[in-house]
Amino acid sequence: QRLAADGYNQQAERYLEWLHAHKHPRLEMLQRLYHHLCLNPASGEGEAKLRVLELGCGAGDPVTLSLASNPDVKHVVANDISTTQIEMLRTRLAELGADVTAKVDVVESDMMALDLQPESFDAAVAFYSIIHLRREDQTELIGRLHRWLKAGKGVLLFCVPVRATEGEVEEDWLGMKAFWSSWGVDGSVRMVEEVGFEVV
Repeated sequence: QRLAADGYNQQAERYLEWLHAHKHPRLEMLQRLYHHLCLNPASGEGEAKLRVLELGCGAGDPVTLSLASNPDVKHVVANDISTTQIEMLRTRLAELGADVTAKVDVVESDMMALDLQPESFDAAVAFYSIIHLRREDQTELIGRLHRWLKAGKGVLLFCVPVRATEGEVEEDWLGMKAFWSSWGVDGSVRMVEEVGFEVV
């Protein structure tokens, strides 16, 4: 996690430029999340009700900003370990106005240090962030997420690499030193099912 904090602090702007230059299906995946939660993502009908946890929110572009702008979302807890990215997120939220900013609690910390109330979220999302943890920490975190989500109806959306790896360090990824690990697709499916999630 220290590598992630240092790397993204140093290369936050470069990472955001890289993100904008490459097509990633984050917003399309959010649409699938809304589908599983039986929400119309742009309806604005009725009272906002959705509480979402985002792990590894970065500068908020595009996921945090999209969640906060959704009329069906009542509250977002946006977590990241990088001070620089958190500052960038706060700036972007302010540009969207006070109503949007008020919906978001920004939490700068290691995701493994979070201590949240049981069954306090309707959904949790983690785009390309859990992979920075050691595999045993990924397993522990998924168990915690199962407890933090509402029993029987909470939805978890996260990304994993196809290839399993116990852990590897890339010395120069966008100018930063980066650590990745993964159980792979089959191992990740087993991981979530063993703590009680159903894969859909």
